[in-house]
Amino acid sequence: MTKTATIYIRARGIGCPIMEQQRACREAAARLGVTITQEYVEHGGQKGRPTRDRMMRDLAGDHPTDLLLIPTYDTLARNYEVWNKICPTLERAGVRLVVADLVSEATSLAALLLIQRMHENLWRFHTAQRRASTTLHRKESA
Repeated sequence: MTKTATIYIRARGIGCPIMEQQRACREAAARLGVTITQEYVEHGGQKGRPTRDRMMRDLAGDHPTDLLLIPTYDTLARNYEVWNKICPTLERAGVRLVVADLVSEATSLAALLLIQRMHENLWRFHTAQRRASTTLHRKESA
């Protein structure tokens, strides 16, 4: 069965136009042998990231896909609070996050999934460390 991918890109100023991001994601999808079934484009000039938020609702709901393909990590979010919402949502939906910048001609889907698993474990470790630190700080303050 062919794996499917959803692409999310956003306008990031003059340095990285949308077309370049689309090209990078489409090339990565071709190298991985996945079919792009949905594409979300976040345009600038909006408060927050409404397209990303809609995409996350879609992925958690009735728009299943195997992979979420983004050009770079900071495309989705730039702070841990947002990442701490995104990662569990993707995990519950069974969607793997793939960063196009990490895909090269020698990269296989299996290798990318291994990299993603390592990132997920680091995210879980970071979250556990933050919780432990917060708990310790509260006890010391009491």
